[in-house]
Amino acid sequence: MHKDKKTCQRPEKLTGKPQDCLPERIRKCHGDVGEHQCVKRAKKK
Repeated sequence: MHKDKKTCQRPEKLTGKPQDCLPERIRKCHGDVGEHQCVKRAKKK
């Protein structure tokens, strides 16, 4: 499994890297959030 898929909260919806997600995709996956939660999660590892 790709590293980004492991750190993503919704890997079934991930089409590239979490940091490349457009704001509209982030809203679909996570609702109205300031930052993409999966990017923060990936940086911690």
